[in-house]
Amino acid sequence: MKKTVLITFLGCMLAACIDTSDLPQINNLTILNDSIQKAPGSLFQFTVDFSDDNGLSQYRVRIEDNFPNARQQDAPWYFEEDYEINGLSVSENQVIELPYPDLEQGRYRLDIIVQDIDLGESSENQHFFIYE
Repeated sequence: MKKTVLITFLGCMLAACIDTSDLPQINNLTILNDSIQKAPGSLFQFTVDFSDDNGLSQYRVRIEDNFPNARQQDAPWYFEEDYEINGLSVSENQVIELPYPDLEQGRYRLDIIVQDIDLGESSENQHFFIYE
């Protein structure tokens, strides 16, 4: 009898430790200008909506070149920045000034990675182009 009660108690404790939260969601990622001319003062803009069942923590924006012979992290321009967020639903609008003239023309990849308070992560990526 004692063993049955102990096993039942341990089973309940283990079940309580299982994380049942969902991963955070990227509901809408929209690049507002997916073809940008390389010029002084050029801006890259996007909007993104996040949601989570327990709470959001932060998101990361990463931009890398994504074309033949791309230099990736050794490129003249590699962008990565973290932003704190909180709540169950958040909308963000980002405007990033492009580093003229340290920018090559070609295809670039925008990565968005969102993390919730339970350390769950989701990601999405889209592409945009820089031209002369």
